[in-house]
Amino acid sequence: MEQLKNPLDLLSESPCQITIRELSARPGKSVGVPFVVVNCVFTCEDGYFHSKAMGNTVDYHQVLVSGSPEEEAERMDRLFEQEGSFIDHINSMPPGNKVWTYNDPYLTHIPKFDVFWLREWVADCPVTKAILEDLFEYQTTGKFSVPYRSADEEIVLKMLRTLSVFWD
Repeated sequence: MEQLKNPLDLLSESPCQITIRELSARPGKSVGVPFVVVNCVFTCEDGYFHSKAMGNTVDYHQVLVSGSPEEEAERMDRLFEQEGSFIDHINSMPPGNKVWTYNDPYLTHIPKFDVFWLREWVADCPVTKAILEDLFEYQTTGKFSVPYRSADEEIVLKMLRTLSVFWD
């Protein structure tokens, strides 16, 4: 009988789907508030991570809503008061509508070269330094030395998102 492999080993065996082409972090010139200017250019192979990165470049995206906030609060109150399976109640809810909402994109897609670009001014603190160290390691080796609970490419996108919103 064939021995089952650890799923984390399978992820590490898959080819790298995100390649960081350029990564720089230079200290900013300011009086009193230390910051770092981060510039990251990366490519993604076609597939899940490419479409996920593309989703982080658009200004608006569609979300599913089923009513006003008041209607939703009332519906959820009724849902918790009723007997029966929570999943059955969720499935019995009326279908909602799709609306557009602001996405707060943090990446820019450059179609001519099919690359993604992040340029951010971030706080110069231990959190951002640790993220940048991991990204520099990923750039040189194509993987992380520390095991994460997700695919390396997913971690790269999450780290870039964290850098884009982290300001002390």
